[in-house]
Order: sequence, then structure tokens, then C-alpha cells
Amino acid sequence: MKLLEKVGIAGLGLIGGSLARALRARGLCRDIHAFDTDGEALEAALREGVVTSFSSEIDDGFSGCEAVFVCVPSDKIAACAAEIFRFCGADCLLTDVGSVKAEICSEIWSAGIPFIGGHPMTGLEKTGFSAAKEFLFENSYYILTPPPGADEAVVARLSGVVRGIGAVPLVLTPEAHDEAVAAVSHAPHVAAAALVNAALGAEGGGARKNTELRALLAAGGFRDITRVASGSPVMWRAICEKNPREIKNALLRLRGEIDGFLDKLARRDFDGIYTFFDEAKTRRDGIERKKSGAYPVFGLFADISDRPGAIAAVAELLYKSGVNIKNIGIINSREFENGVMKIELESARGAEKAAEALKNGGYTVYSM
Repeated sequence: MKLLEKVGIAGLGLIGGSLARALRARGLCRDIHAFDTDGEALEAALREGVVTSFSSEIDDGFSGCEAVFVCVPSDKIAACAAEIFRFCGADCLLTDVGSVKAEICSEIWSAGIPFIGGHPMTGLEKTGFSAAKEFLFENSYYILTPPPGADEAVVARLSGVVRGIGAVPLVLTPEAHDEAVAAVSHAPHVAAAALVNAALGAEGGGARKNTELRALLAAGGFRDITRVASGSPVMWRAICEKNPREIKNALLRLRGEIDGFLDKLARRDFDGIYTFFDEAKTRRDGIERKKSGAYPVFGLFADISDRPGAIAAVAELLYKSGVNIKNIGIINSREFENGVMKIELESARGAEKAAEALKNGGYTVYSM
């Protein structure tokens, strides 16, 4: 894509900081102007060469920007975009990274501001600039919600920037985005938080010991399915404020499933309970299970010993076998998995070659 002379980023937290790092690392822009109220983050970004200028308030530092990413909490995006528009002008690609689109886009568009909603489907439990990673967006879907009748060339231009940072653009309406994301992201976050509170919440009397025991045993599957409950409460408050209807609808569907399960338990309908789990397994297995991010990935598991250089030894073995590794890492919680290490490859043939090489090297290998 064409080099951007100047990009603006409002909000230098995890997403904004990762955007800045990705743009700089990939040589996609010459200058980055950042706004944030966190002076330490701004100073660190300048010191590390991630940004070239900054300000602690929205000002004419955004003048001349070809693109501006608004990376503040969802409940502040519309006001922030309106302020920035005063300086960047109509020719700027003004967008955001918020997890909610319909209400935000409607408010901005009704003010006559040219704006394309954006939402990178990626993140970490950690927050702040110190957690920012240049590779955060690689192979992740990055949803764009342009206004009705938007100039296709403008949308294509922003899509080019998205591809430039390693993500995969997906164009949707704001309403379609909010309904889908409420079901697969927002409601699951609420459910995860509810599970943690139900299992580990404070209890009175003699039940306290049981709470402490549950906390001790809360590993493996429990930690995996509640991982997202470690997200920022500030961010999730803002998301719920901006997308209450769709979150409510998704949670009502979830409650219907739980109520149905409770009814089966009360009636001791264990055949029905089997069907409940069997249908869930079939549907879960149908979620393109051989995909990681947006591209097909094939993989395997292997047992390795806990010793220095163990991962490096596997990587070297596969390299010498001509296998291109997509991802490799240790599985810390393996309650329902065989193998200590998970290895992802780009093709079925690559997975076959990797399995053969590892077996020949004395490793025990399991299919994914």
C-alpha cells in the first residue's frame, strides 16, 4: 500500500499502542501523532520511536493526518471523533476501534462527519501501552462499518491500511456487527464474569473454606473458559452502555439454554442432557476448527520434557525437516488435551511432515 505521510492515534492503550507499533514496524507511515491523558505512555512511545509527536489534549497536532484511529472507550468515541474532525478535516480517514458500532456510527454520521466504524477482533487481558504488541492484529478479522453509500475507493483505502498491519478486513453494517459480536463476544464476557463471581464470590459462615478450596482448584478448564473475565471493567461498562439491547437478547438466549438444562436435571432426563452436550459438541466442532485467526492452520500436539532448550530443539528439528511453523507454544492447562506442546502449521501436508519428523525424533505426537 502507499506510504501514509501522517497518522493520528487518539488513545495510546493496548489497541492504539499496538496500531502505532504495527504501522511503524511495517513502514506504513512517516509520522504518527498521538493523543492520550497518560503522560507516561506518551513519553514512552516517543522515547521508543513509536510516535513522532504527541499531545495531552486534542489539538492541531491532528492537522494534516491522512488517517486517524480513535482508540478511546466506546462511550467516549463519538465526542472524541467530533473534536478531532475539527482539525483533521473531511479528507482524513477517520475511524475507530470500538467494540460497538450502531449507536456510535449513528451519532457521528448524524453530525455530518465522514467516518468509517472499525473493530479489530483481537486483544489481550492486559491493558495499556506497555502491553501493546506490533503483531497483535496479524491474521485477525478487522471489521469495518462504512456509512450507506460510502465511496468504495475510501473504504478500499482503509481496507488497505488494515491489510498492511496484518489483519483481514470484513465489511459489515453496524447492526449486523453489534448483533453478532454481542452473541460471540459481549455475552460470553458477561457469562465468564458471572461464572467467576458464582464460583469464587465471597460467602459467609462455614462456606468460606469451600470458596478457598474452589479458588485453589480453579485451573484447567475453569481458567480457560473464564479467561476473558480479566478484561478491563472500564471498557466493559462502556460496551454494555452502548450495546444493551443486543447483549440482553444474547443473554436471554443463554438463559433459555440454562433454564432448559435445569429442567432436564429436575426431570432426570439424562438422555436429553446427552443431546444437549452432543448438539453443542457438533456445533462447536463445526466452527472451522482448522482455522487460527483468519487463515487455515493445521496442527498437532506433542509431549516434551520440561528442560532448557526443549522448544528450541523441536523448532530446529522441524526447520531441518523443511516444515514452516505457523505457531508453537506450551499448553499450560491441559485438562482435556493430550500433549504438552501445541504446534500449528500452514497445510495438511506440513502437519503430516511435522508429525513424521517428531515421531522419528522420539517424540510422542497427538492429532489436533
